[in-house]
Amino acid sequence: MSGLGGFIDLHSHILFGLDDGATDIDESLKLLQALVDAGFVRAVMTPHYIQGVYEADSNLLLDRLSTLERRCELAGLNIRLSLACEYFLDQSLVEIIDSKRALFINSKNMTILVQAPMMKIPPYMERIAFELKLRRVVPVIAHPERYADIAKRPQRIKEFLKQGFLVQVNLGSLGGLYGERVRLAAEKIIRNGQAHFVATDLHAAHHIDVVLNRGLKRLAQIAKEEGVRRLLVENPLHLLEGRELEEFMWRD
Repeated sequence: MSGLGGFIDLHSHILFGLDDGATDIDESLKLLQALVDAGFVRAVMTPHYIQGVYEADSNLLLDRLSTLERRCELAGLNIRLSLACEYFLDQSLVEIIDSKRALFINSKNMTILVQAPMMKIPPYMERIAFELKLRRVVPVIAHPERYADIAKRPQRIKEFLKQGFLVQVNLGSLGGLYGERVRLAAEKIIRNGQAHFVATDLHAAHHIDVVLNRGLKRLAQIAKEEGVRRLLVENPLHLLEGRELEEFMWRD
């Protein structure tokens, strides 16, 4: 990917000691160093928010982010960090938004990172999507290729698109981290022009090679330079700058 860089990561679990991601600040710094080495200049910290499992207070998240930013500066890591969350997609998400507690990727265009149940797409998805639309909230669906229903039948991604979701594919999926079926589903979504973003979803240092080496290499093979730039630079920047999202909306 000669000449490419300036990548933006919209989804990661690098913020330490909060969920199933980085266990401590040293691992966070190792992951961020790997991002910088791979050409990333910005990263959104998106710890899980799952009611009853991971419910870190926003003040704690902001404190951890500030600590990590200071350590990055001391270490000479030139990467810009920001904060959001990866929310489990159920009725609790609507309640969080209504109570003004949601951490958006960008509050101007009301974009929020969400994760659906992994084993089966639930029947309530369409209703939740409609409730978000009423609130002018735009959900970015994390790694749909990993959901069993989509991995088996990638064409079902159209259901998400028609309901107003933006689609984020994982680099780890392209690198084979989750198996062959998931890799093929991720590739099909990208080849069909149904992905808006690619992100790392980095959790741990032992995933660096499969995500940032194999994943980026495979993305370059299937999307070429133009696709890599769109998925890792232009579209994420568009989102973070709070521009209008109309051009992202799916039209069959």
